[in-house]
Amino acid sequence: MNVNNILLLVEQTLLNRALSPIERLVLQQSWLGYSYNEIAENSSYVSGYIKEVGSQLWQEISDCVGDRVTKKNLQLVLQDYCDRYNSLETTNPPPPVSPVSETPNPSETIFPGTPLTASSPVYISRPAIEAPILTTLQQSGCAIRIKGSQNMGKTSLLNYILDRAAALNYRTVAIDLQEADSSIFVSLDRYLRWFCAHVSRQLDLEPRQDEYWSLDLGSKVSCKIYFEAYILKQINTPIAIAFDEVHRLFNYPEIAQEFLPMLRYWHEQAQRLETWQKLRLILACTSESSFPLNYNQSPFNVGILVKLPPLTLNQIQDLAHCYNLDNLAGEEGLNRLAPLAAMVGGHPYLINIAFYHLRRGQTRLTDLLDQAPTPSGIYSDHLRYYLTLVQAKPILMDTLRIIIAEDRETPLDAIAAHQLESMGLVHLDGHQAQFSCDLYRLYFSQQLEAAKPLPDTAPSPQIVTENHFDLLTKLLNRQYFEQYLNTQWQPWQNKNACISAILCEIDYFQVYNRVHGQQAGDRCLQEVTRTLKLIFSPQATLIARYSGLCFVALFLDLDLDTTVALAEQSRLAVRDLAIPYNHPNLGLGGFHSPVLTTSLGVVSLNIQHQDTPMTLMNQLEQALYRAKRNGHDCLKTY
Repeated sequence: MNVNNILLLVEQTLLNRALSPIERLVLQQSWLGYSYNEIAENSSYVSGYIKEVGSQLWQEISDCVGDRVTKKNLQLVLQDYCDRYNSLETTNPPPPVSPVSETPNPSETIFPGTPLTASSPVYISRPAIEAPILTTLQQSGCAIRIKGSQNMGKTSLLNYILDRAAALNYRTVAIDLQEADSSIFVSLDRYLRWFCAHVSRQLDLEPRQDEYWSLDLGSKVSCKIYFEAYILKQINTPIAIAFDEVHRLFNYPEIAQEFLPMLRYWHEQAQRLETWQKLRLILACTSESSFPLNYNQSPFNVGILVKLPPLTLNQIQDLAHCYNLDNLAGEEGLNRLAPLAAMVGGHPYLINIAFYHLRRGQTRLTDLLDQAPTPSGIYSDHLRYYLTLVQAKPILMDTLRIIIAEDRETPLDAIAAHQLESMGLVHLDGHQAQFSCDLYRLYFSQQLEAAKPLPDTAPSPQIVTENHFDLLTKLLNRQYFEQYLNTQWQPWQNKNACISAILCEIDYFQVYNRVHGQQAGDRCLQEVTRTLKLIFSPQATLIARYSGLCFVALFLDLDLDTTVALAEQSRLAVRDLAIPYNHPNLGLGGFHSPVLTTSLGVVSLNIQHQDTPMTLMNQLEQALYRAKRNGHDCLKTY
């Protein structure tokens, strides 16, 4: 099974939901054998967060397959799962996973995020930027620079360029700096030897650095001689070397300040020496201006610069056609797509996410747009990622507040404004800035408004309407819960209040739902809801449905021991309902009980000035995770 088969299995058969971008990344690279540290380095997340996402994902998959899944046994368990259920004759087997090719097909609706090839059915050609690139590519010793914010399609464009270079009978080399282990960056010498070996292998040449390396001459001269006397003499055709994720070098200033000027020097050599004229350099980078390099040594001011623009409305419609969204065709389709283009600013990745959900029939375009800038919309993971980055640097938050207020009298911090532009959140025009799309403007306006200090007298909680209730359980929904928590947090913080919470999850509920059907699953949820309300309501400040199989209860000024006692009482009460799993493979392991049970996380927090609602929820989710790791049907405190 290849990685695309696994994504289909997990999304369409096991979890019956789309994985978030970070979950897809963790699953894909774990399947390919990368460690958590390597995944973190490849994605710019911290390793602890990657490990937490992975652990929660493995637990959710474990609940579905009825066997314990870990990062180490992932391939073994999922392959065994497929083999077991292919041979198991039951009345309700999971649907088979259709084999897929490595090239995505729009009808398979693979979640966006993987770089595209030039032959991909969802690659949208943009002649305005591709034509100048192809003209330059045929010039001796050329340099091409590609600049764009995250997920704007830099790697896909690199793939297109290398494909065209191969069509010109050039030899091609793709250097993705995400592939390099951290140990490669311990010194310039180690990095340059890795670079030479990587280029040699892709050109089908035997790496022979030892023959050309000299301690007396130094690493950079040795590297130059290696290319000049070995690689460029062995290869008779032009060589296109594409560097992706160049900004990763900025984390290693000692290497970047030597290697990048070396590339500039090679480009200058190509202007006067025939040997070097075979070389074509292509560099893709998120940001370069904030990195200190001598202007006359920087490779970022030579050759041609290609800034990746957003998709035009017609290109968005072309992409909709690739997804077989026929209702978005013609003039009427353009009119319907215009609000989407305004919401996401023509951002290719965000457009693809929208079409992915529309293609799967999970939402309507009008509903998608209404929910887009909210924590419950389809862009929630994407937006939360940027919110985390902004919150980590107060100067970025202050700069965004100035932009939101449209305060043209207050000067923007130049470095902060540039960082926000590099992230793709804003566009700069001289000394002024504006949000790159309505999605970011609306989301950050809401989030930064919620983060403002509140007066000592708290406003009344938001008026509860029918839109704030979950239709099935009649509990308040997660959207209202998060709004309530954000609104009340500052007054609680001013009083140094004690807030306690219980997060309750039904164990293996996906399995129960699959075996007994949707209607039985709904009845089960309603029974569990009645039980929890009976126990929590007398003392709870708020009870809400947190997710499909999770419930949350908040308690103000309730001590930890009393909260734990309530949680334990609810655990035993749900178990006493004696709702049977009736799963045919209870004996295969992973099922701890023949009846439905719950796992619970419990937290009691005396709110300090540095605490946020996210502090509480992170602690609560970690406590629940420990309960599930402990075998389910138990509770754990943070």
